[in-house]
Amino acid sequence: MRHIAALYMLEETGVDTWKPTTFSLGLGEESGHISAGVICGDDHTIPCALNMPTFLAKHDYKDPVDMSKLDNYTDLTGGTSFFEACAADPEGKGGSFIGLMTALRNHKMDWTDIYNTNKIVNGADLSGNTPLFVDIGGAHGLDTERLLSRHPDLPKDVLVLQDTPEVVSMEIEGLDSRIKRMGYDFFTPQPVAGSRAYFFHAVPHDWPDADCVRMFEQVKKVFRKGYSKLLIYEVVLPEAGATNMQTSLDLELMNCTSGMERTEDDWISLLKQAEFKIVDISRHPRAVESVIEAELE
Repeated sequence: MRHIAALYMLEETGVDTWKPTTFSLGLGEESGHISAGVICGDDHTIPCALNMPTFLAKHDYKDPVDMSKLDNYTDLTGGTSFFEACAADPEGKGGSFIGLMTALRNHKMDWTDIYNTNKIVNGADLSGNTPLFVDIGGAHGLDTERLLSRHPDLPKDVLVLQDTPEVVSMEIEGLDSRIKRMGYDFFTPQPVAGSRAYFFHAVPHDWPDADCVRMFEQVKKVFRKGYSKLLIYEVVLPEAGATNMQTSLDLELMNCTSGMERTEDDWISLLKQAEFKIVDISRHPRAVESVIEAELE
């Protein structure tokens, strides 16, 4: 307790007496999911960070960009990848990861404050509940909710939230009933065709380029050329002068998933491999991430 007080997580009020601080109360506030970051550190990021120096030395300091052959998490666990570990323990290791992602999304700038969502809604075909927005790997649906808050008159079932069956089957407090939930693996054929927008938030950065191409290929197959948009809300690393948040995320991704944050040139090259081209990048000076808008070449 003395140590915790020395770190200002508690206030020492007398001999063997302490009281909570705003910070410690924040850690326990379930709606913010902040505590999930601490638990996820115990489950994933701290063990991976400790293993990384030995792993790199063992493999002659090669860049770990192949999850099947050169992956720090698999090395740590003796053969189980990060996402396999999460799927095998959805309430434990999987739950702490989803909680961390929710906490980050709660405390990062809304993508709708960066990107003009009228570009999705204006001119969209909503006849017969034609899909408008597919949030791929969208976890608890916060990004879809944010689009709906901007356009509250959208009809039922045109907004689709996709994630693994374990995630979408969870009880999601407050999720608008108009949002359709769908279990989906983004390496398999995309079941929702012809949507106005296919949206990824903090998904491609979890994967090496070859795997990202695989997921984008599934989107490409259901695209309506000249109508559909691919939207990616992720870090676009500057060539120089990256923030500590951006560099921290980049290191954590390397540690856990053989993933990475990418520069604009990296994104151009990656998307070109799947026959997409970037038409716009929406940025905000206070945002960690940017919204990349792409279409078929």
